[in-house]
Amino acid sequence: MREDELTRWIESVADRRVRSLERVGYGASRATYIASMEHGDDLVARVDTGDGPMAGTELSLEREAQIYRALADTPVRIPRLHAVSPDHNVLLTERISGTHEVLGLPDEERFAVHDDYIDALAELHLVDVASLQLPLFRHPDDGPDHARCELDLWEGILSSRTARPWPLARYALALLRRWAPVEVTRTVVCHGDVGPGNFMHDGRRVTALLDWEFCHLGDPMDDLGWWVFRGHDMTGGCGDLTAQLQRWSARTGLPVNTRSVEYYRTLVMLRWLISIAAPLDTGSTAMDRSVYFGLLPVLSVRIPATLAALAGIDLGPPPDIPDDAPPGPAEHVLNVMRGDLTDVIAPDLRSSNAKRRANGASLYLAHLSALDRLGPTLAAADDDEVANILGRRPTGGTAREDDLMAAVADGESSREVLRYFWRSGLRLAALWPTVAPRALAPPTPVPDLSPNS
Repeated sequence: MREDELTRWIESVADRRVRSLERVGYGASRATYIASMEHGDDLVARVDTGDGPMAGTELSLEREAQIYRALADTPVRIPRLHAVSPDHNVLLTERISGTHEVLGLPDEERFAVHDDYIDALAELHLVDVASLQLPLFRHPDDGPDHARCELDLWEGILSSRTARPWPLARYALALLRRWAPVEVTRTVVCHGDVGPGNFMHDGRRVTALLDWEFCHLGDPMDDLGWWVFRGHDMTGGCGDLTAQLQRWSARTGLPVNTRSVEYYRTLVMLRWLISIAAPLDTGSTAMDRSVYFGLLPVLSVRIPATLAALAGIDLGPPPDIPDDAPPGPAEHVLNVMRGDLTDVIAPDLRSSNAKRRANGASLYLAHLSALDRLGPTLAAADDDEVANILGRRPTGGTAREDDLMAAVADGESSREVLRYFWRSGLRLAALWPTVAPRALAPPTPVPDLSPNS
């Protein structure tokens, strides 16, 4: 739907004139617009552009609309749904007061907002699932099915929305399917994208939970795994994790299963990997992919590391990565490009989208410089390790990834594949120096809150 068509549709369903329509955020699965309205509160339009990572999958706006309707008369802090377009490609909701920004708040206020966010999640998890009309949502049959329903969904997205094999994602899917938690104390509505940026607040309390695209019926430990990863691992400054988990447990009356939280933290990272695989393989040229490129090395290190922790596998020493490699043959050209970008192009940019793309180009230039210096050496090391697993030299391109997947099996070979993924991830991180520190940062310890601990 073009912006002029979107404006006319909003005016027809709201029976008010749209003063202005502004797109906020770029590169996500949905386009989000703020409609400034005459005579009343502003509205928010969520639009399926058709080229987002989840376009054409089960995670449709029609499905998302169901959760807005189902939770409308519950204590859950969710925006009110105004209308859905006839083709189910646009949702129109009320605009909630407040802001999604938290990093600028003083510590005391930020921690208070995060504590209230934990309370808002508890309110969601206390909703009686049996009372909700959610025909488009998968309903788990038993304990392991809470994770396996999600694994089925995301494996389908990986197959339908990517072109390359993505062996780490396939490998993680197989292991997490095998290790799905058996003990689930309650089936709940999981928000499915818990973390900073996905809620609104007024500086004291949370006014609404946002971005329900990944919402599903599942184990509440799933949402807690999101909070550990997005809030504490990736963002930081979110307060005392132990106190937050205790707070959630006190408000829901449910125990925190540390092992399950750690399992779902890994599943969260796998979802992220699949979510970035789609735009990296098939995204449109209009999409800003710098965020996805920046996340790939982070997940390529962290997913194998957490899988190894779940399995109790020692990954051994990290690979040797030269720290004194001389500049590569393209270094002079790359320096000229970097100077043009930072000194000439970037200062002249006016639009926020252009500035964001320029920042992304800086990320790419740092990568190309590292690739110029280290690429051949690290690629040869990768080939050597794959050869040790396969018993022969790997073939090139995506055939090499297929060869690697064929080697994944139970027992020692699987351990060696896991070690390879981790070491290969560390080499990839070395080629993206801007984001390497985030890839190498240790995970946040999940406290053991069992009565005997």
